[in-house]
Amino acid sequence: MDQQERLVVLQELSPGHRPDSTQVIALIQRAVAQVHGLSADAIYLLKSNAIPKTSNGKVMRHACKQLFLDQQLPVLEGWPAG
Repeated sequence: MDQQERLVVLQELSPGHRPDSTQVIALIQRAVAQVHGLSADAIYLLKSNAIPKTSNGKVMRHACKQLFLDQQLPVLEGWPAG
């Protein structure tokens, strides 16, 4: 099994807001590279409120990872596509 770390970006979109997904993904790729000097392995645009959070609003990273691995995220668009 592949145990290599990968950078996956999950971005919720506002309800009813459907921007040009290609442009949004490109902007995210550029920002991650400029700010962190990293290249994302995958970027997914999700429905609003799709990312699990604690009662005080913090992202539940472990739950996000598990949803990603189980392919259970409500993905609207993704890169790489698939």
